[in-house]
Amino acid sequence: MTPLAMLAAATVYIGTLHQPIHDADSWHLDTAHGRTVELRLHRVDAPEVAWPGHPGEPGGVEARDALTAWVGHRPLTCTATGQSTHARPVVDCTVDGQDVATWLAAGGWAYPSRYGGCALVPLEERARTAGLGIFGIPESERVFPWVWRGRSLGGQACPGERS
Repeated sequence: MTPLAMLAAATVYIGTLHQPIHDADSWHLDTAHGRTVELRLHRVDAPEVAWPGHPGEPGGVEARDALTAWVGHRPLTCTATGQSTHARPVVDCTVDGQDVATWLAAGGWAYPSRYGGCALVPLEERARTAGLGIFGIPESERVFPWVWRGRSLGGQACPGERS
């Protein structure tokens, strides 16, 4: 790991969700230092919410609203992984000691990401079996977020991805 990546990985953000949040895995955090930073949650991929020129994915608004309601105004502690996507730090976050990605996967609000989320697959499977969160949407209407992005942006899903 380069010295710059090590420094980025050591960054910790503490703050509250800047309202409204965009979707369940991508939001702005108002820090205790008066800054607002845009972050991308590590280990999960949540349904996309509509943005100008692009339709929303089934379950995106519901996943976003579930996260917003669960977190409320409680502070999040987010630790950068040293990675970034679209110029946003990729972070692991907790609320009152509970891991946010784990909460999303266990509630059926996000899929484990191929980037570090493999340990969350059993939680997804339990949520799917119980019909929790987005798994309450008929299967014929559900689309994996990475497939949805490929379709709505005119691209293709990554080779070998679930579809």
